[in-house]
Amino acid sequence: MAYTPNTWQDRTGTGLNKFTDQNGNEYEFTPTPDEITQQGTPFSAAWMNHIEQGIKDNSDDIADVDNKFPVSIANGGTEATTAEEAIRNLQTAFALNVRPNSVNDLIDTGFYRLNNSDVTDLPLNETSYGLLIVNHGTTASNYDTIAQMYITYNTTNMYFRSGRNATSVESIAWSTWKKY
Repeated sequence: MAYTPNTWQDRTGTGLNKFTDQNGNEYEFTPTPDEITQQGTPFSAAWMNHIEQGIKDNSDDIADVDNKFPVSIANGGTEATTAEEAIRNLQTAFALNVRPNSVNDLIDTGFYRLNNSDVTDLPLNETSYGLLIVNHGTTASNYDTIAQMYITYNTTNMYFRSGRNATSVESIAWSTWKKY
């Protein structure tokens, strides 16, 4: 929500320091301090309008921060200036359209949209159009543990399998697909 600044005006007139008590007696007060150790900042419309403009400028900068400082996906951002663009960018970055020969080749952590009819090593009798989610835990140069979840595009079928104790893609010992 945009900040709407207030426009301050100095009070003007005559007898501005006159006051009337409850009995109708008039008094005029003039400040007469014993000592001023620091002058202080005088209160004025000009000073208040300066503050208002600072608030407005900061409010505008905050409202426009995404346009001024888009953050790359690699650094945890979306490289976007609108919510729609952010969603599109993240979907592109994390739901990769791939055409592998085998799902055994997809071992990097990520979301993969499978879209070719001849991919192999899928669950028995399932279509090769769907979403494959991969989680790969690694240590140094060891492939350690890999998990794959496959969701078909046209059914509610979901499958899971894991691979372990591998030192290369070719040596992964995959479990059989389990339907959930």
